Amino acid sequence: MLNFQFLPIYIKNKEFQNDSIRIEIIEMPCHNPNEEEYRFRMKSRHKENEIVIHRDVAIEHHQPRNVHPHASEHLQFKLYSEGFGKIRINLDIKNDEEYKKCILGFLSILKDLITSFEKYHKDITKEILNLEMFEGIEKHRSFLKGKISASLAQSRIEMDTEKGIKVVNKSSLENLKTNNALIPFFEGVI
Repeated sequence: MLNFQFLPIYIKNKEFQNDSIRIEIIEMPCHNPNEEEYRFRMKSRHKENEIVIHRDVAIEHHQPRNVHPHASEHLQFKLYSEGFGKIRINLDIKNDEEYKKCILGFLSILKDLITSFEKYHKDITKEILNLEMFEGIEKHRSFLKGKISASLAQSRIEMDTEKGIKVVNKSSLENLKTNNALIPFFEGVI
């Protein structure tokens, strides 16, 4: 098994679709994140108030690190249908162990996002996730949120706008906290 491969452990069904919702979970695993790209992403589509909502949330980094503009480890949200566009949280990660903790924190929050879709399909969480594997990873959520708080303090949260890239500060963070997909990531972040 690859050193950075979480999908087979935590995800039972990487695709789910019915008349109300579609979820797709994708992982690009790797042996060594210092030499290879890594990505764990969830794409979803559902309707809210007769509006089709497309969401794309991921934790990832790109290669080569010295060339790609978003090569550091980051959380990325694509929320165009909700008027937020693309948001990147560049994480200050010191080593592979910290990266793994952030990925596990991301998975813990992903569980909450999937659970929020229970209104579209009862037991969707049980159908998609290996729930028994999620016991004990909640502690990594607080580690990830600590990294998000540090990113906010270091002006490492960016939002693509029509006028270019905007750095998110504490006051603009309040606006982001109104989005259901972002609340679990920013809740408690100061």
